[in-house]
Amino acid sequence: MLGIDALQEIPSYGQMGLQIELLNRIAAALETTAGTNKGFTALEQSIASQFTLMRTGKVYRTRFYRYSVNSTSAGTKLDDNAGLVCKPSTDATEAQDDYAQIPVFQWLRCNYTRDASDGFAKPSVLEGLPGFAKEGAVDVGTLHPTFYWNVEEHDSYYDIIISDTEHTELGLVPWCEAIRADGTIMPYWIESAYQSVTASDGLLRSQPGNAPAYNQSYNNMIIAYQKKGAGYWGAGIARNTYAILMLAIKYATKNGQTVFAGCSNYSAQSRCAVAETGVKRVLLASQGPFIVGGCVSVGVASGTNTDRGNSSMHSIADRVLVKSIETVTVSGTNYVALNLDIDSTITTTTDTYVSTMPQYTGTTDAVIGHHDGSLVSNTDQEHAFRIQGQEYMTGTAVICADTVMEFASDFAKKVYVAPRGTKHVADAHTGYTLIGSIPATADGKNGDYWSGDVAFNRALGAYYPSTIGGGDSVGTGDRVWAGGAGASGMRELYTLGDLRAGSAGGPCNVHCWYGLGGAVWDYGSCD
Repeated sequence: MLGIDALQEIPSYGQMGLQIELLNRIAAALETTAGTNKGFTALEQSIASQFTLMRTGKVYRTRFYRYSVNSTSAGTKLDDNAGLVCKPSTDATEAQDDYAQIPVFQWLRCNYTRDASDGFAKPSVLEGLPGFAKEGAVDVGTLHPTFYWNVEEHDSYYDIIISDTEHTELGLVPWCEAIRADGTIMPYWIESAYQSVTASDGLLRSQPGNAPAYNQSYNNMIIAYQKKGAGYWGAGIARNTYAILMLAIKYATKNGQTVFAGCSNYSAQSRCAVAETGVKRVLLASQGPFIVGGCVSVGVASGTNTDRGNSSMHSIADRVLVKSIETVTVSGTNYVALNLDIDSTITTTTDTYVSTMPQYTGTTDAVIGHHDGSLVSNTDQEHAFRIQGQEYMTGTAVICADTVMEFASDFAKKVYVAPRGTKHVADAHTGYTLIGSIPATADGKNGDYWSGDVAFNRALGAYYPSTIGGGDSVGTGDRVWAGGAGASGMRELYTLGDLRAGSAGGPCNVHCWYGLGGAVWDYGSCD
């Protein structure tokens, strides 16, 4: 049995006493729990009992104008949400967070496995208890109490509503990731905490402290995640939807980049200014956007091609961290030295390039307590952000594993989502649910545009851009890259944007250019 002594290893979360108290209670319950719910482990039973006791029945509502009526991104908090303030924190600054002690917004880190029958994520051990790990053959997730939600539709506005209680009079339904394929509503749900990396066992896993796995595609994810066993398919669109909902409720906005810029403007490639042998650094004429703790690759062009997709661009140092930055003088000239976190020395020439790459996973673990936020800054466009325990926008875009698009004759994109328990199918959408269509521009040229609103499918926890907007500061403020006038066939759902996205990136960003096998250096995935 796991004892209370194990809690001595729990990190301090400052004002976040509710998480520590919850973990204490779960650990104590493990001493006596025998798994009285059918099919529940002792850990699941103790989590279930504590989450049930935490329920308050309060209703958190935010109202938004429809874009066609008013283009503002800001919403109005109502009901038990009225008057609550939430501002993102960093590793150095703890901002006001009125949601910090509200039970339905709590989360705990855990290791998890997926059930072979339907892929439901089940906790194996909680952070702070013996056996929790962040590396090796494990996945790290975020454990949440189940919530209920609705998008209440009206002519000129819509309300996004959540509660920890079912409130049938409000039309609330349980969050999809808490529902088993047989319809069982679980008292908890787990989401992968980080983008997938290639772990020490060679498999795609949710872990901090590594470069995000790249060259992912809808098709190859089916094969890659199934290597972990039945039930593993990769994270679907619901992982993004949850971020959109929390931005709406906690920050009263449909434009995510008004709060979190993510790693969306960290793109640079510079030639080395000085040739050196046997060093652990590169010397540049100027610093540019390179930052301490940032990820870079060092290599050479393929002919004149410096695309990051070329393996030669990573041939000297592949996705390593910048340990420090300093000014050094060589032959009377000042240069900027990027000191690299590498074991072996390297040789550089003036034909050597250093390129920024997507940031390592887990940088948001440094954010104070259990608050939302980013390392260093939430708005410098160089750092990933965390919301409700999940990390987003590392500089690698994310391909949704359960969602595909198909062009109609008018260039609208039909969106299909695989329900839980449905086998994912390469180059097809057999058994998937059509949830709606992303609109096309009226000029018949399938032009790109800014999205105004998104529409939601509650049963599948899905969304899609539903109206054409007018810029990055109105509506959702994210870009729909539509695919061009010659587009046809099926597309994978690329979301969030990469380190070059700028203001076009964000939770509602959609890129429709690549087929289901499209795999590029900035294409990542989540478990």
